[in-house]
Amino acid sequence: MKRFSAKNLLKIGLIGVLLSGCAAISTHTMKAYDEAKEAIVLAEQAGAERYARSELTYARGALNRSRSAVVAKKDENALKFALDANKKADLARRLSMERIEAEKKWAKAKTRRQDSQMKVKSRKRRVASVQKTKTILHKVSKGENLYLLSAYYYRSARLWKRIYEANKDIINNPHLLEVGTTLKIKVRGEWTPEFSLKKWRKAELQNN
Repeated sequence: MKRFSAKNLLKIGLIGVLLSGCAAISTHTMKAYDEAKEAIVLAEQAGAERYARSELTYARGALNRSRSAVVAKKDENALKFALDANKKADLARRLSMERIEAEKKWAKAKTRRQDSQMKVKSRKRRVASVQKTKTILHKVSKGENLYLLSAYYYRSARLWKRIYEANKDIINNPHLLEVGTTLKIKVRGEWTPEFSLKKWRKAELQNN
């Protein structure tokens, strides 16, 4: 024999009461009652439990009062409470949807602000990077070549092409610099030489 839980028995009893009271409760009221139940479900699905809890709680309470009025065969009260529950549930659903949409817009705005801040920081870093360099005008003296100048300004003779590329419009032969030619050499803002170019040049001239 199939056993029914207390909850199922309660539902069956309520259905029986509703059926037995059809003569006292109008079809219009029952339709309003069903619509109120559906409206509450939609509100719950929209997130009213989180975003519009007070309105949802009110709607549930009104639905319970409508159910009690149906059991008591008070058609007018049942209809009033059902309509009230429907109205509040609909309000809860709309408020929830509006607040969810507002959260989405806020999240997008926050993302745009963060992107904007990142761009500003990136631009500042680029500006700072540019400001950390300077251009030195170097007048070529006897005995100097691109390897020496690269070692002097960049601490590596292998970077001589950097100087050549920046001055190839005035350098005819990268292996033979004309004395008196003024070269533009870009270095770090805090650049300091590792050795004295003047002393090195003097030593080279003495050796030659």
